[in-house]
Amino acid sequence: MATRATCPTRFSRESKTTAVDIDQARAEVGRRIEKGAEQGTPFLRVVVPTPREPKPEQVIDLSFLYALPNLTDTLADAFLDWTATTQRTASRGGEAAHLRVGLVAFLVETGRTATTPEGLTTELANAFIGWLNEKRTGRDEPLQENSRAKLFGTLRRLIKHLRQLPKWSGRIPRDLYIRDSPWPMRHLKRKATEILESEDLRRLLSACTDEVTSTIHRIEEGRRLREAARDSLPTSHQGYMAYADLGVCLAAVETQLRGQILRMDVVNDIDRDVGEAVRKLHGGLISLGEYFYPTPRLLMPFIVLLSLLHRSEYGEPRGKPKRRFLGRQRARSPPFLLEGVERTS
Repeated sequence: MATRATCPTRFSRESKTTAVDIDQARAEVGRRIEKGAEQGTPFLRVVVPTPREPKPEQVIDLSFLYALPNLTDTLADAFLDWTATTQRTASRGGEAAHLRVGLVAFLVETGRTATTPEGLTTELANAFIGWLNEKRTGRDEPLQENSRAKLFGTLRRLIKHLRQLPKWSGRIPRDLYIRDSPWPMRHLKRKATEILESEDLRRLLSACTDEVTSTIHRIEEGRRLREAARDSLPTSHQGYMAYADLGVCLAAVETQLRGQILRMDVVNDIDRDVGEAVRKLHGGLISLGEYFYPTPRLLMPFIVLLSLLHRSEYGEPRGKPKRRFLGRQRARSPPFLLEGVERTS
């Protein structure tokens, strides 16, 4: 029996591969370096097309490279060439940050701003390692070895791409040697987890319970205020003072923004009076948003409670007595872990 050859669909592997190849081709064509000046200040940017992202292009600011006049174009070209190896926008932005606080900061702080491509020597690379070993954080602590490895890895990748670029390959010293792993076995070095005493756990549970309860009450209050003010919304533009009442402002945000708290520029575009009221009268978007849903900060106490109360995380042996907690079976927990929450439920 004759069979019909399968045709690739938009869900097939061939179709997906073709789509990726087209996206990569578009990105290759559009990748570029932009230079210029804004209000008298020079800028240097790498622009990478992002066909599959919400924004058509990712713009990465490399203006900090102007601190190294003899390496500005060198490092910018290497960075642009490296962007072709990753499709993640976060990776590209992170690599730029590593370059700024790593290699560039090292050359500036050690008085090596006049370094040329010929000056990228093994001695310089080893000096960079020593600088990373002595670098301190804002809390006056040494950088963790994983952080040092990330900053040093940026130098290694840029040198690799410079050696591949005809424009720069002849200017990089042939005997330049960059160690693969200046901090070996770093993944095995971990800080011991501090064990809390029972009294500390009791205080932590009490504080988290109070915060979770407060968050729930705030969201319920926001719902009540919106319901009560739904019929009191201004019918025309009357200035931001028309939204001085918290309930009216919450109801307006819910009506016009469908309950989502967005950026202030978006709020202003929809209704400038509401935007001014949010900013001037009600503490800003973050404060107002807490009446709709918990912010990431307000979710942290809830996450801590889950980690404390979910005893299976601690490898409870099978066959231990179980008890019901918040409507579900949990392994038996110490009484002090349950008192605060059971009392508030």
